[in-house]
Amino acid sequence: MSHHILIVDDDANIRSLMRQHLEQDRYQVSEAENGIAALHWLNENRADLAILDVVMPEMDGIEFAYELKRRFPDMPILAVSAGEHIMSKELCLGMMECLGANEVLPKPFDIHKLMNAVKELLNKKTKSG
Repeated sequence: MSHHILIVDDDANIRSLMRQHLEQDRYQVSEAENGIAALHWLNENRADLAILDVVMPEMDGIEFAYELKRRFPDMPILAVSAGEHIMSKELCLGMMECLGANEVLPKPFDIHKLMNAVKELLNKKTKSG
């Protein structure tokens, strides 16, 4: 059975890039353009991992990560962000870590680092859960 990954990012090009690589590795992939859409999706569906952008309109990644951990405490989170224009990268990443992001990658990210982080997080989840 393949793992299901939810990508939450307001940039359709980034979602498409991630989807393409994840599907090549045989993952099931769903997408949402912001945290609100992702929470609606999670009302009906389940994912094994969430990849989320920190800076998004309507409900940002920090708010979404908080709600995600409240509802699904065991779901790993991989955060990606180019949020330096709003706050420092250190503050942004620190906030995500406090909210339970298991891994944080700055944008632009190396797709190989992203894929390795996904594999690592899913392997840890499989071993612990």
